Amino acid sequence: MVKRINLIMASVVLCSQSCFSVLPEFSLFSQLSDGTYCHRVNDLSADGTIVVGQRTINGYFPMPFWLSKDVGLRDVGNTTYAGVAYGLSPNGTTVVGQITNVITEETSAYKWTQADGLILLGYLGTQTGSYWSSSYGASYDGSIIVGRSTGSNGNEAFLWTASEGMVGLGHLDKNITLGRQSGAYAISADGSTVVGYSGYYNLLNGKDIEPFLWNEQRGMIGLGHLPGGDSDGYATCVSSDGSLIAGYSSSFLGREAFIWREETGIAGLGIPANEGFRSTMASRMSADGNIIVGWGHIVDSHLSEAFIWDEVNGIRNLTNLLENEYGLDLMGWRLRDASGISDDGKTIIGWAERIDGAFHEQGYYIVTIPEPSTLLFLSGGFLCLRRIGNKLHKSFGLNCT
Repeated sequence: MVKRINLIMASVVLCSQSCFSVLPEFSLFSQLSDGTYCHRVNDLSADGTIVVGQRTINGYFPMPFWLSKDVGLRDVGNTTYAGVAYGLSPNGTTVVGQITNVITEETSAYKWTQADGLILLGYLGTQTGSYWSSSYGASYDGSIIVGRSTGSNGNEAFLWTASEGMVGLGHLDKNITLGRQSGAYAISADGSTVVGYSGYYNLLNGKDIEPFLWNEQRGMIGLGHLPGGDSDGYATCVSSDGSLIAGYSSSFLGREAFIWREETGIAGLGIPANEGFRSTMASRMSADGNIIVGWGHIVDSHLSEAFIWDEVNGIRNLTNLLENEYGLDLMGWRLRDASGISDDGKTIIGWAERIDGAFHEQGYYIVTIPEPSTLLFLSGGFLCLRRIGNKLHKSFGLNCT
């Protein structure tokens, strides 16, 4: 029988000892402290101490949650609202996501803080028929929120502030209005740069979706596609100052993760050597943009693999990195996605899966790793590995299996 959601938390801690040892931790968890199952974790605070996601109540009811190692578990909604937490402000105070009123069936973007509780953000324009909106990202202090909403202009990216409410960001000019859409997935910590996607998708004209950046001075600017790609692309994350953007684009490889800089434009993250998979989606990046995490597809398979990328080492399979370079025993678990990263790039969250005759479904992990420059230094014969005890599950109030 399939064993339900497990939370994997791992830590690799760099110590200043004579052998310059890396001390890895690996812990497997199954339940939150109240006995409910964690269904998904989606984002992480800047300091790596707070996670947000979705847990399952009574075996089926999805409840967004906020989890701090210092404060413990807090529900974002209640039994009237089912939903998910997609994002967290870097300072850890503000949760954003999508929530549905189970009575009216209206789905709305929201923000949540411990101080103010759940606040629904509403919709763009005057709505008739279906109501729908979702929030995905927040500035450092949570004062600016981005997402997408139905409206008179179709699905449209929005920016929300307490003073002005929800404001539409428009669409890229594709000369086609049928099936027009846009959405904002992330905002820089300083609030200056919004990133997402825009274009159209309809049966008559087909599909043309392009990643974009938006700021107040320049408006919405398309980032283009990778070579060989011209129909699909999303920008999903941005550095703290807005100078680096990542996401995915169609390319001659299919879908490929990309990084964008003003001076060089869009560039693919490439294919890792001898890893058996290619990058598909960049999910998050460190504050300076020097480390990117996400997931890729195994060649000739539907299975995914989590990756980590930096300029020095390029793109690497995260499971293989932990097992082969750090000497960690992951007990048959494969890290399928990396969905969050701390500002310093050392703490990563995501989901995992174990296959041992039966599929053990989504698990979640946190892993702390050295910086890229440290990895190069240690690989020159100075790497000493030593397993140490389980600590993180106590910090986050989780029950260890």
